[in-house]
Amino acid sequence: MFEIYSTPLSLASYTVQPQYLSQYPTFSMMSEADGVPSYNGGACKEFILDSTYYTIRLHSTYGASYRRVDVKYPRVIVGHIKESDAERALDCLKQFEDYIGIPRSVVKISNNQLFFVFAPHTRWIVSPPMLSFYGLIIRAAVRQHVLGESFQDLFNKYYKIEQTGTYIDQSYFRLAKPAVEALLEYGDEAIFGTDMEKNWVVCSDIHNRGVSAWGGGTYRQTMPHWYRFF
Repeated sequence: MFEIYSTPLSLASYTVQPQYLSQYPTFSMMSEADGVPSYNGGACKEFILDSTYYTIRLHSTYGASYRRVDVKYPRVIVGHIKESDAERALDCLKQFEDYIGIPRSVVKISNNQLFFVFAPHTRWIVSPPMLSFYGLIIRAAVRQHVLGESFQDLFNKYYKIEQTGTYIDQSYFRLAKPAVEALLEYGDEAIFGTDMEKNWVVCSDIHNRGVSAWGGGTYRQTMPHWYRFF
């Protein structure tokens, strides 16, 4: 049973296209105004990159409107999942965090029982790939993680699953695999350091700078320090 998030969430405008509701959780960052999402929630997890980038660089992705994210106390609002889904996502996150030494995430449930507020350590938002991976772990765990199994069991499932229809996280995991292996061997700080400014650089494609693009080598020329170990 999750503790109730202390601030009532103002989520009247938190919407998502109906065709996606049965396929994905929805994601938004919490804005600096506690209880208010940074933007209208969406099924694409990379919108959490867009709003965080806006906060750091004051540049809007795709012309969308964002509220500033609280980067000192980051929180990810996840909707359209059940409490059991949140439990499995948190279990997987904690295992991964323990493995590479990131302080554990905390999850609370919204006052209306419809949304879950995941509070990651700031190391998760030091770079776009890390924040993207946070969302990917949540979404993957909601769909496939089994309590009692390891986070590596979950990752291996996705490396092996055949892609079907809109169930696309298999391809994301396969592309991300070299990056994930580097994280497991060297840790996030050895790769990204602790300075957000060096990782959230001015660009026109922040929405595409997630963990799969990192693992696939897309930014090897422009962000060479991301690739120092693979």
